[in-house]
Amino acid sequence: MVVFALTACAGQRPVVAPVVTAARMLAVLEVPDVAESGAVVVLDPADGRLLYRLRVGYDPALAASPDGSRLYVASNATAPDGQPLPGRPVPELWVVDRISGQIVAKSPLPDRAMNTMPTSTPSLAVSVDGRYVYATRMRTLVPGTDRHSVAVLDAASGRELADVELPGCVFSSLLPVRDGLRVACLGGGEVFAITPGADGRFPAERQQLDAGMTVATAATGAESARLLVVTPTGVLFEFDGSLRVVRQRLLDVPAAKEAYGVGAVSSDGRLLYVGLRNRGANPELTDVVVVALDAWQQLGTVPLPVPVWSIASGPPANLFAADREGGSVFVLDGASVTVIRRLQGLATPALAIGR
Repeated sequence: MVVFALTACAGQRPVVAPVVTAARMLAVLEVPDVAESGAVVVLDPADGRLLYRLRVGYDPALAASPDGSRLYVASNATAPDGQPLPGRPVPELWVVDRISGQIVAKSPLPDRAMNTMPTSTPSLAVSVDGRYVYATRMRTLVPGTDRHSVAVLDAASGRELADVELPGCVFSSLLPVRDGLRVACLGGGEVFAITPGADGRFPAERQQLDAGMTVATAATGAESARLLVVTPTGVLFEFDGSLRVVRQRLLDVPAAKEAYGVGAVSSDGRLLYVGLRNRGANPELTDVVVVALDAWQQLGTVPLPVPVWSIASGPPANLFAADREGGSVFVLDGASVTVIRRLQGLATPALAIGR
């Protein structure tokens, strides 16, 4: 077992790793290429034992219900030879029983936003209460002008309930919170709050970062209303439920690195993980910055065992890192960011979700 210990900052005590138990199941999204068929692979994270594999369409996205009973897959159709069928039929949302792997519902998802690379940020999400599924959308109105929005779908049937416009939000990261949804516009400077109303509508409020600042990554704890946003240079903001900035600080990000694309909050809501990549290089993450949210203090920066495509947190206290190029998933202890085990034999994993 390879161990990468968390290095404490000067004058701080190192984080002590607790004894943890692996999550019951680990769902892994395999994405060979955005124009090729993908798969959802469900494993026992304790030993890597394959429970089942579900073939999906191209450019897939994956989310899980908070209780772990359902998986949700959005993808576009492919022909029998695995090649895309541009424009027909429309993209679909699948509701999957996670225990059996059976598809229990399908629904159309027209105008689903397409990715230019395998997804590693949340373009599909499930509400904290499990009632709604959110999916990013894009519709070209005229050449050069696009409409960006979030589809709100019934989590049981996939039926569409609403379409919420997000002006100017080109690349959105969907982050469920206690009272609705937060949307961070990656590469732009906007954040949105979407709150389900008693009248069945889903109004959206917008807030703008300071001039010249852009969103590199964002995260939130499911039992909280706060939104955590990080700029490429490491400026960390905390927004409250009304999208007011209540705290901010500058993280220590090495000059050769930048925050990029993926962030996560530990399952107990105490730690924030910010992924770093080499500045101007490939999208793989090389390090994780760990921040104690109660103390609002950076604990250290941890080198990852290999460059990874994404990081995600899961109960009881684990991190999951998808090593797309190496065909494996690392199970990491969330407190110390040390390797517990490496699950190998996967094909291009882009995202791993533990429940």
